[in-house]
Order: sequence, then C-alpha cells, then structure tokens
Amino acid sequence: MPTAACGFDSRLSHFDNGANPRDNTSAMPAPTNTADGDNRFHTSRLLGNGVILTKWGGAPPLSLAARMARRFTLPRVSLAPVGAALQRPALSGGLRITSRPSNVRVSTGGSPGHGVILVTGAAGFIGSHLSERLVAGGSRVVGVDNFCDFYDPTLKRRNLQSLLQSPRFTLIEADIRDGDRMDQVVREARPSVIVHLAAMVGVRPSLEVPSLYASVNVGGTVSLLQAAARHGVRRFVLASSSSVYGNSRKVPFSEEDPVDHPISPYAATKRASELLGHAFAHVHGLSVICLRYFTVFGPRQRPDLAIAKFMARMARGQEIPVFGDGSSSRDYTYVDDIVSGTMAAIQRPDPFRIYNLGGSSPVTLSTLVETIERVTGLRARIRRLPAQPGDVERTCADIARAREELQYRPTVGLEEGIARQWEWFRSSQGPGE
Repeated sequence: MPTAACGFDSRLSHFDNGANPRDNTSAMPAPTNTADGDNRFHTSRLLGNGVILTKWGGAPPLSLAARMARRFTLPRVSLAPVGAALQRPALSGGLRITSRPSNVRVSTGGSPGHGVILVTGAAGFIGSHLSERLVAGGSRVVGVDNFCDFYDPTLKRRNLQSLLQSPRFTLIEADIRDGDRMDQVVREARPSVIVHLAAMVGVRPSLEVPSLYASVNVGGTVSLLQAAARHGVRRFVLASSSSVYGNSRKVPFSEEDPVDHPISPYAATKRASELLGHAFAHVHGLSVICLRYFTVFGPRQRPDLAIAKFMARMARGQEIPVFGDGSSSRDYTYVDDIVSGTMAAIQRPDPFRIYNLGGSSPVTLSTLVETIERVTGLRARIRRLPAQPGDVERTCADIARAREELQYRPTVGLEEGIARQWEWFRSSQGPGE
C-alpha cells in the first residue's frame, strides 16, 4: 500500500482531523525536480479494486498559515464523469484517484438494508472504522475524502489499506465545498444514504481560522444537503458534536437542552449544520439524523487529540501538555461504540432527529492521565498550561433517547479502550518511530 504526504497546496474538505496550527508537526516532503525544471512529478500505481493512485508533487510546501489561507477558494475544474474513470486533477494535495465504473454505478447490496452508502471523511478516524463495518456487513460504500494535510495524510492512507482491497469500496477524492463536484458524485453514485463525517474539527484551531471552519463545515454541509435533496437520497446522517452544549451547567446533556450559546466557532458551525439539516428536512422531506459525538477515542485516533498525543509523547519520554488544573472532564466514547450507534442511525426513518452518542461515564483530565500511566506502565511528565479559550469545562451525555430508539449500548469502558488504543499504537509504530 503506497503512502503519500499531501503538503503541497492541499485544499480542505475531509476533516476528521484538526491539529492545532501552533502544534503541527506533520512531516512535509521535499520537492522532486523533473527534467522540465518546474518542480512537478507524478507516479501512478494500481492499488487493486480498479483504483489507480496518481501522486502529484509541486513547489516546496508553504507555511501552515499560508496553506490555510489558500484553502479558502476552490479552483474551477472540469467535471469528469464519476461513473466513467475519473481523470481530473484533484482539489487536495495534487492527488487524484481513478475508479472504474463498476465500483460506482451500483444499486444493490448493504447489510443495513440500503443500496450505496456515501461516507464523507472516509479516510479519517471515525470514517474509516465506519466504512470498514459497512463493507464487512455487505454494504457498497463510496468514500469521499481529500486527504488534507492538517495532520499527516500518510496516516489516512494507512486507514484505507484494507478497504481498498474490497470490491465493495470506492474512493473518490474531492472537496465537499465544491457543490458541482458533490452534485456529480451523488448523481452518479446514487446513494440511498449519506453519512456526512467530513469537517474541520478542533475547538482551539477554530479560534484562529473561523472563516475556514465556516467555509468547510457550513458550506460543505450545504453542498451535500443540496445534492441529497436534488437526487432523491433517502437519509442524511450528520456528525455533530458535544461542543454544541457549550458550558451548560445542567448535566447530563440532553438533546432537549437549549444549545444557543456555543463558546467556539467550531461549536457554532456544528449547530449551524444541525439547523440546516432541519431546514432541508422540512422543505425537501429529506430524513436527517444528527449525531452528537462525545470525545471519541480508540485506534487511529487523530494524533492531535489528548489520548493519542499523550501516548506518543510519553513513549518518547517527553512532557505532556495539560491545560488547566486537571479538573475538566470529558465523556470519552470508544470508536466501536460510536460506529454501532451510527450504523443504527442509518436505519432510522425519522424526518428529523438528534441523538447523543457518548460513553455516559465522564472522567477528569487528571484521571485520564492516571489511566494512561496505569495501562502503559509509563510515567507522565506533566507541563501545566493555562486553560484554553473555547474549551468547555465538562461533557456528559444523556443517552436515554439513543438507548431507547437506537438500542445504543456503549460496551467499552475507558481503561479497556485505552488498552486497545495502546496496543494499536505500539503495533503501528515502525522502526525509529
């Protein structure tokens, strides 16, 4: 399985990620000069399943701030058929993926009782786990991703290793903000369900580039909702966030609680996406299910998130940054439980419904660090930092609705989940890593 780092001028649309720009350590590739002297190169390789990966390189990478600024506008590109081979420059990182028609034009299959299921953000942490579960159950999955370099795109390539071997999985690289492109993908893939996971995530970075968050999370969601309504998609499952509850004093957080006081641009964009879903459900009769995920962890977790970051730094003997006094708490939820809840939501017939998907057992940051120490056998060297603007003090999910209507039952507790993530972390580290 080839890997690629997309740091050349990537343009965002898959965002099951969101490292803090002030703490971005993704490795950036050096340019390769070709005979024509323009610092361009490309290589193509058949991955199996009729998918051809073409890697394009370009000028030396820009600073993160410059790259982020350039992502605000999309290039105009010609639209090639999805059902025929995709032969067009990609919007992200100079990568393009070509898929054979048979992998896109399908109308049957799928254990959830549906035809094609389109998953945005399919190469990300949650998206890759969900896609694997769907494919394993017999579903046809069309994954949309653009492999942005907010964290190392090589990690996302690894997430897709097993999926790309399946004839039931097709990968399309595109930016969700490109409305024409999303319309084309939905029109030709003909999904019965869209599971929209792609987003810019992370509270702290959203404070620095709120326009980017609005562009991706709101604009990208509108592109997909429009395509869904236009082409008769039956159900639209939208990944939202516990961040919409802000610093609510009422715990646990219920879906009926008011959520009109977000404390970060990220939270505001997620609430805006929920409201847009409601509007499309009302106007177009589209079934929209919003899932408020609570602090998901497990294998493949984004490297900027606390558990993954703490494990990596502790394994290297480095300090771990702890914001605040350690009393903040989170309702950590294992990724397999999140996938189970999402699978159940795919089958819900509601015109519009919101569900909390959490572990329902919040723990403090101090307890989290102690649990990681106990599981790994490593001692944490803590560097205390001030509490960060935009970070909520606590999250705690009331999952009564999901338990009753989705038969959602989280089964993996914090310590067991951390043990699984630690085992995965150790097995995934190559020599010298």
